[in-house]
Parts: sequence; structure tokens; C-alpha cells
Amino acid sequence: MRRVCKSAKDVASRGTLWRPFCSPRHWPLSANVPEKLDGLWFRVARMESLWARLEARSQPALRFSLNRGCPLADMLAAVPIAQLLAMPLDVLASLLVHDGQLPSPGERLGLFFGGARLLPIAEMLAEMLAEMPREARDAASLSPPRLPLTDRVGFGMQLVCDENGAVVFESGFNSIRKARSWAAFLELVLQDTV
Repeated sequence: MRRVCKSAKDVASRGTLWRPFCSPRHWPLSANVPEKLDGLWFRVARMESLWARLEARSQPALRFSLNRGCPLADMLAAVPIAQLLAMPLDVLASLLVHDGQLPSPGERLGLFFGGARLLPIAEMLAEMLAEMPREARDAASLSPPRLPLTDRVGFGMQLVCDENGAVVFESGFNSIRKARSWAAFLELVLQDTV
């Protein structure tokens, strides 16, 4: 139904429709959730499905390294709303399911290339803000040029989301677009692990 037309997509993406399909741990929300985040429930349901399939195909140690997702009410209380709204909704939905990975001592036990670890929201935002000019950080509306998704591995290799929400693999001075969104990238990872 979402593919019929724009108005059908708006109706089929409403939070009231998708919220029952999401895990009950995501239901408690604060009363001041911005209207822009209403479409988040559709993405949370999709991310729960993607992560469940990825976890089923991964090693037990890797599964246990994934942090439990951060509740939206806690995110809204801890992170300035301008920063949350600047994040792609797919990334935000993914953080509600899994808030990054625990650092692994010794051997790198990351989910991605070369053991790259999925970053929790606090580390993502800290790295994003550290790279932004001071005047952009102080602005009321943030539009980050890049949002780091993993830690750096090897020669500066890292997955980032660009300003359009596309997932880009950065390695030194090279940037390679991997997928149009975080959900599309996880689908690719899922296909590669078959």
C-alpha cells in the first residue's frame, strides 16, 4: 500500500498502524515526541526484523556484544532534539533496537569490515560534533555533513551516513557509496552473510 501513491504512503506509514508490530519495550514514549518522528514506528518494525535475521546468522559472542536499544523517551531526554531530528530516521530506528556494540578487549569483534564496531548514539554524536565547526554546533538546526556509524579501523576505514542518509565507506581519502540508507545497507550485509 505504501507504493500506491504519496497519500497512501503517508497513511500506511502512520505510527498508530506500526506501533503494535514493534516490541512493547518501544511503546512508552514521552508526550512531547515531535510529529516528524511519527514515521519512526514503520522503520523500527523493519529494523527489528533486519536485526533479528542478522543476529540469527552471527556468532554468539557477536550477538552478546550488541547493546540493548535506547528507549526513545531516554533519547529525547538525553540528546538535544535538533540533533535527533538531524539524524536519518533509519539510523535512529536502528539505535532503538541496538544502541551500538560493547568495545571488545583484544581481538576486534565488530559487526562490519575488519571488526569495525557499531557505535552507540553517545559516541556517534560526540564524534559528529567534534568534526563540526563551532558555529555550526551552536546553530539551532543541525544538518551534519556526516554521521559516523562505526569506529575507525586500520587506515581510517569507517562507515558513515552522509547528509542524504546514504551509507558511505570512507577509507583514507576515498569514499565509496555502499547503499542509499542504513536499512538498505543492513539488507546488503544480510545477503552477504547467507
